[in-house]
Amino acid sequence: MTAAAAAERPPDDAELARRIGQRDERAFETLMRAHNRLLYRLARSILKDDAEAEDAVQEAYLAA
Repeated sequence: MTAAAAAERPPDDAELARRIGQRDERAFETLMRAHNRLLYRLARSILKDDAEAEDAVQEAYLAA
């Protein structure tokens, strides 16, 4: 793989987690956007309420 191809490839979750550990807010936003829909659907399936699911996902992000 060329350096240019590696630079174009989006970072994987492990790389984002490493950068989040270094307080990279942009990495946190990227990870959040990548998984937000799945997390919301999971919370919604458990809680059976849209507002409660939104609150649960937001609380999870704040705790992270």
